[in-house]
Amino acid sequence: MAAVSELLRCLHEACERTGRRFIQIPAHNTTRQHLSCGHQNKSTSAAVIHCEGCGQPYDPDDNAARQIASRAAVCLNLQHTSVVPGSKASSTFTSDLSTVSVDDSMQV
Repeated sequence: MAAVSELLRCLHEACERTGRRFIQIPAHNTTRQHLSCGHQNKSTSAAVIHCEGCGQPYDPDDNAARQIASRAAVCLNLQHTSVVPGSKASSTFTSDLSTVSVDDSMQV
């Protein structure tokens, strides 16, 4: 875990040097909670999950990325919840925490 904390410290310092915000976003349950309906599905390692709440199939990794972007948008008080391709955003994923660094011109 020391390597993760060192990486987070370096990212935070880099953001400060370049005038970007550094926001830590909790990644807990981002693969299980279906973004479309909010249902909390059982933990699985399947490549495709069929939501128990709405029946819609979804890719858990894609769902997790969209959940994290949505949580970041909430932290930034933005109305839309999907990151536009080509926007200035980067993310780092760990087992229980995701970090997003953005600048003020990020499009969502």
